[in-house]
Amino acid sequence: MLKKLLLLILFINFIYADVLMDSQSKFYTGDAVVFTLEANGRNIEFPNINNVDGFSVSKNGSSSSLSIINGRRTQKLLQQYKFFPNKTVTIPSFKILIDGKDFYTKEKLITNVKVKKTQSDFLDYEIFVSSKKLYVGEQTIFTLKFKYRRDLQIVNLRYTPPSFDGFWSKQMGESKKYEDGLYVVQELKYVLFPQKSGRINIPALKMNISLVDSQSSNVSFFGPPTKAERIYSNELNLDIKKLPKNVFLIGDFTISNQIDKETLNAGEALNYEIEIEGRGNIDDIPELQLDIPNATIYANKATKIYDMINGQYGGTYKKSFSIVANEDIIIPHVLLNYFDKKQNKIIQLKTKQYNIKVKSNILNSNVLQLDKEKMLSSQAVEKKIKIVYTSDNQKILYFFFGFLFSSLIIGLIYYVIKLKEKTDRIETSLEKEIKQTQGINDLLNSLLSYINIDKDLDKMIFILESNKNLNFKQTKKDILKIIKDKNIQN
Repeated sequence: MLKKLLLLILFINFIYADVLMDSQSKFYTGDAVVFTLEANGRNIEFPNINNVDGFSVSKNGSSSSLSIINGRRTQKLLQQYKFFPNKTVTIPSFKILIDGKDFYTKEKLITNVKVKKTQSDFLDYEIFVSSKKLYVGEQTIFTLKFKYRRDLQIVNLRYTPPSFDGFWSKQMGESKKYEDGLYVVQELKYVLFPQKSGRINIPALKMNISLVDSQSSNVSFFGPPTKAERIYSNELNLDIKKLPKNVFLIGDFTISNQIDKETLNAGEALNYEIEIEGRGNIDDIPELQLDIPNATIYANKATKIYDMINGQYGGTYKKSFSIVANEDIIIPHVLLNYFDKKQNKIIQLKTKQYNIKVKSNILNSNVLQLDKEKMLSSQAVEKKIKIVYTSDNQKILYFFFGFLFSSLIIGLIYYVIKLKEKTDRIETSLEKEIKQTQGINDLLNSLLSYINIDKDLDKMIFILESNKNLNFKQTKKDILKIIKDKNIQN
C-alpha cells in the first residue's frame, strides 16, 4: 500500500513538474483576478483559455527566457491572464503540451471577499440615496461623497465610476469640491430610475489614492516617496415595488394638443401637435401613434427636453403629425395613464377630440375627367415609328468605342478586386507582436515559441541567436515577410 502511495505521489509530481499556475487566493468584487501559466521546455504549447466558470478571460501579457545548459536549449514561457468574476470561482486544471508530452496545472479556489467600508480618521468614502423605497421608474438621487483631511497629502486620486445595474441613470452636472471644517469634500450626484422590481444592490465603490509616505526613508530625486491605498465605500440596498398593471409612468404630468385648422380642402395637410409636460420618468414615454381611418398620417420624431427643477427630474415631450384626408375625419382622444404616488392612484390624461371638415375639390375632379377623356382619345391616334439608318463607318466607330469602354470597365473591376484582396487581409496577433519589438533580443524572445514550425523561420531565429549585430529593421522586415507568405499564426 505504501509503495502504491509513493508511486502515485511521484506520478503527480511528474505531471506537474514543468508547469505552474500562479494566482491570488482571494479578490474583491470589481477587482480583476490575474493568473499566470508557467512552462519550461523546448517546444511549449499553451491551451486556448476563453472563460473560467463562465467569466470571459483575456490575455494580460507574456514573457520568455532562454537558457542553454550542456548544449541543450530550454525556454521558459510565462503567459498571464485576467478576468472579472463576481463570485467565488475555481480556476481549473489546464493541459500544457511540452515537447510532445501532456502536463497539467493544479486547480485553485479563488475566494470572493466581501468589501468592507474603509474606516479612517483622515478620510471617508460614502454613498447614499434620497430614497431607498421606490416604485419602478421613480426617481432617487444618488450621491457619491469623498472627503479627506486638508493636511493629508494626496498625490493622485482615481475613482471607479459606479455601474448602476438595474437602473437608468444620468449624471447631474459636474463634481463639486468644497471645504467642510478640517476636511476637503468632493461630491458627485446621479439621478436614478429603477427599471425592475425587487431588491437591488449597489455595490461598494473603490477609490485608488497615492499618498506621500512620511515614514519612508527612501529619498527620490523626482519627489517624496509615496504609497498606494485602496479606499472602499459602503454598499446600498434598495427595495423596488412594481407599478400597477399597464402603467409605465410615475410622477405628475399634464397633456395638451392643438391643430392649425378645423376645415381644409381635400388633399390639403393639417398640422396636429401633442405636448406632455411634468416631473417624473418622462424618458419612458414612447413614440405616440395616431390611428385615423381614411386619412394619411405623417409622424415626426418626438422631441424631448429634460431638466431638473427643485431636485425633481422631468421635462417636455412634443410630437407633431401632418394629416391628409379627402373626406371628413375625427382626430380621436389620446389617452395617457400615470401613477400619482402622493394620491396613491392612477391618473388618466386625455387630449381633446377634433371633428375635421374636408371640402371636396371640384376643380381637381374636372381636371381628372379631362385627363381621362384625353387618354381615351389618344388610343385612336395612329402610332408613327421613325427608322434611323446608320452607315458602315458609323457601325465600326460604335464598335470601337464600345470595345474600348468595355476594356476600361473590366480593367477597373480587376484593379478593385486585387485592391480589396490586399485590404481584406487581417493582420495576425503574431505580426502585431513582431512589429512592436524594440530590439534583436526582444525580437528573438517573441519568436522562441515558434521554433520547428517553418524551416525559413527557424533559419532566421538561428541567425538572430548567433549574430546580435544585424540590421534590426531589415531583419524584422524579412521575418514579417516569411510570416505573411507562410501564413504563420500563433
